[in-house]
Amino acid sequence: MAEPAALLVGHWRHSHEEDDGGDRVYRREDFPFPPSRGRRGLEFLAGGDLITDDIAAGDGTDQTVGRWRLEPDGQLWLEVSGRPKTAHRLDLGELPSGRLVLHPA
Repeated sequence: MAEPAALLVGHWRHSHEEDDGGDRVYRREDFPFPPSRGRRGLEFLAGGDLITDDIAAGDGTDQTVGRWRLEPDGQLWLEVSGRPKTAHRLDLGELPSGRLVLHPA
């Protein structure tokens, strides 16, 4: 199995239909999502760069850059320009299946 950080690399879309309480669920961009007016997204680039996709006016996309870091214990740090640094716990076991679950730290 690939290293967890390598499994994160790529584009993920928010699957808000699967959210549970404070947990946010993301799926790979090619997942067959049901129709939705817009989806937020996270793109994890190799080397720690991050691009966030937010829903903009007119159903457009507003992108912001940042950085990400995955700790050995599964804690994921996201630092997005103009926003406070946030930490999330990550279900590493679900990454190979294409499901990214972020829990509040």
